[in-house]
This record gives sequence, structure tokens and C-alpha cells, in this order.
Amino acid sequence: MRKTFGVLSILLFTVISPAQDQPPDSLWSGVFHFTAVDICYSVCETADEGYLLGGMTNDGSAPDLRLVKLSESGDSLWSRTYGGDGSDICFSLCRASDGNYLAAGLTASRGAGHCDFWLLKINADGDCLWSRTYGGLYHDHCLSVQQTSDGGYILAGITASFGAGDYDFWLVKTDENGDSLWSNAFGGSDDDECLCVRQTSDGGYILAGKTRSFGSGYDDFWLVKTDANGTQLWSKTFGGDGVDECRFAEQTSDGGYILAGYTYSFGAGYGDFWLVKTDANGDSLWSRTFDGRGTDVCTAAQIAADGGYVLAGWTGEYDRQINAQDYWLVKTDAMGNCLWSRIFDNEDWEECTAVLESSNGGYVLAGWTYSPHPLEQDFWAVKTGPEQGIEKPRNLTVFLNDAATSPILRWIAPVECSYLIYSTTNPNHDGSPPGADWTLEATLSNVPVGPAEWIHVGGLTEPYRNYVVITSYP
Repeated sequence: MRKTFGVLSILLFTVISPAQDQPPDSLWSGVFHFTAVDICYSVCETADEGYLLGGMTNDGSAPDLRLVKLSESGDSLWSRTYGGDGSDICFSLCRASDGNYLAAGLTASRGAGHCDFWLLKINADGDCLWSRTYGGLYHDHCLSVQQTSDGGYILAGITASFGAGDYDFWLVKTDENGDSLWSNAFGGSDDDECLCVRQTSDGGYILAGKTRSFGSGYDDFWLVKTDANGTQLWSKTFGGDGVDECRFAEQTSDGGYILAGYTYSFGAGYGDFWLVKTDANGDSLWSRTFDGRGTDVCTAAQIAADGGYVLAGWTGEYDRQINAQDYWLVKTDAMGNCLWSRIFDNEDWEECTAVLESSNGGYVLAGWTYSPHPLEQDFWAVKTGPEQGIEKPRNLTVFLNDAATSPILRWIAPVECSYLIYSTTNPNHDGSPPGADWTLEATLSNVPVGPAEWIHVGGLTEPYRNYVVITSYP
């Protein structure tokens, strides 16, 4: 559209600040208490737009794996425990293509060693359809599970039974029945812990976590790329002199990868959220740190539907009067620039361990809340509303019919917006509809997403009969 600057114009304006999205409000939150110690580590959305929480529950003996089903509005529909005499914990959940669910973690109640990978298939009512263990003589903990394109499953975590070091990355591939097809360990002579696995577009896998065997610091981000058979193709480390731990990795639409976790090597605080973007070969393109109230630990992340990133974890502040940490949610654009962040506080000590973008809008955060009086740890889930999306500055052309010689513009809007009229022209420019006397061109900032009544146009003389309502814009 050609911009024509005015022969005769009135200029009404406010100062336009850079567009900044507004953090979403909390729709509901729920604390779920079962025993003295209940810790949630994972969340997934269910087929009915509710949510499944997974973690552990401990009444003073050995912990059991616990699942809690929530409705869309956050009400508990059922709770089930699974386990035996030993420790049994869920660290990761995913929804299967057949409408059932996979819970993955560790078991000391069954299997070959001290602790084994444990994979359970659960139906919508929480009934266990089958379970499988994978492991050796020592400690093997599954920390991430995903269904693969062939209908089977990929599991990843840490192993002390296999590999070269104290702990190594361990990757296990199963068929649709949970029977093991192959496994592979990755690591060096020291501790290497895999915290996330995802299938890539070429049928291979990326594994992400932390390494002490490689890199430049005490712990570094470690990204490992394999082929479809679990054979390592390459690996990359990211970090500095301090502790840097990657909790999430995913392939991006450009074929590269996004990594999220926390860093003590970089940033402004004593521990910051850290986001790293790489190309398809794992070489770093950019990184961003996010500083909250003191110590900030990112424990979960997701690629958002709009191409940006959502990071979740906790932020803490420490002084003589305050010793607390709260859920912290950070939203960025596709380049990792912070759009907004929000803290969620249950007035105790909280640690967010999982996040997802809900299909009906907003985000779900899950983890636990700790209260010393009485001594309790409970599941805590928070659901936000949709983002109060504020789009980037945009140009708008308004055609005024039967307008006075000097049009007036004012806002009718649900929130305060910023605008700059940079051209009012008469005669109108090419492309204006028949009968338009004036063309007004403006730049809008801080514009909420969705249609609304924006503009009221009138003449200088009473009554203001010339009226235009804009309910959509380019």
C-alpha cells in the first residue's frame, strides 16, 4: 500500500514505546495433598483437555509413583499410585497416539538392579495396561519419554550399569508394546546425565543434559545427535566455568535446535535461565540469559505455538528476612527476546518442574509447594489464561466517508493503546473506496490480539455524525 503524506493534516499522537506483551493471568491453581511428601515432576494434556500430573508420593516408607488426573478447570478427578516395596517415581509423561498415556521413571521394586528404567502404559482411567523395566545391576533412571513416529517409544536418562563413567546418558528404543529393540550409552569418565530426548525430522534423536566428562566447566550443557539406530553422529557442549545444566531440547522449524536450562557461568545473577539456539550441526547461533530475583533455575521449556519459547522453573531471593522461591514463567519471541515474565507464589516454597502450552490457550505449570508448618510437600498446578497478546506495531489505513474537513480520532478500546497518526490526506490516495473523502494512516502499538472497537471518527462540529468502527486490521 502506497503511503501518501498529507497536503493538509492534523497530527494527534502519543509516545510509542516498544511493544511489550502482558503476562497472562492465573485462571486457577490447585494444591493436591496425599501424604507427607508429594512431589510432581511432569504434566501432559489429556484427550479431554484436562491434565495428567506425574510424580511421587511418600508416607514415610519408600515412595510410590503417583498420577493425578485433573479436569480442564483443575479439579481432581482421580489419583492412583503404582509401585512395590522399593522406590518408584514418575519423571516424564506423554500421551500416546491411541489415547492412552506413558509414565516413565524409575523403580527399585522390580527389575534387574538397584533402580531400573520403568515404563508404564496407562489408560484414561488410570488402569495400568502394561509395564516394562530396563536396566542393569546398578542405578538406571529414566528422565524423559516420547512416542516415536513408528508407534514405539524412546526413553532416555542416566545409567550406572552401562557406559564409560560413573553415570552416562542412556538411550533405549522400544516397540509399541514396550519391548526393547536396542539401547546405547554415551559419556566419558565422569558424570554425564541425560534429561531430555526428542526424535528429529530425519528419524534420529537428540539427547540433552549435562556433562562433567567434556566441556569447559564443572557441568556444561551437552547435546548429542544420533541416527535412527542410536549411533552417535556428533555432540556439542555449551558452558563456562560454572555449573550449566540443560533441561530441554527440541528441533526447531529451521532444522536447528533450541536448548533451555540454567547457567551459573553467564548472566546477571547467581544462577539464571539460559536459552541457546543452534544450527543443524549444533553450532551456537545465539544465547540469552534471564535474571529474576536472585537464584533462577529453569527446569522445563517448550516451543510455543507462535514460534517463540516458554521457559519455566523457579526464582528465589535470599536475605535475613526472606528465604523463598516461587514458580517463574518466561515467554520469548523466536529470537529469544523476552516478551514477558510472571511469578506465581503460593506463599511457601515452590519449585516448578514442568510446563506445557494448553490447546485451549494459556499455560499449565506443575511442580510442588513446600510448607514447613506443618511439614508438607504437595503437588501444585497453575493454569494461566491466554496471553494478553500485544502485537508488534502495525500500520492501519482508515477511509473516512462524509468526513469533515478536519477529522478527529479517538480510541474506544478495552485497554490503553498507543497510536501515531502520521498522515491524513485529502484527496485520498489510490485504492480508497468510492465516496471516501479522507484517508487516515496511523501506526498502532500495544494492540491486543483479536477484534475490538478501536476508532471513533467525527467532525469538528456537533453532532459528531461521522463515525467509523474498525474491528479488524491487517
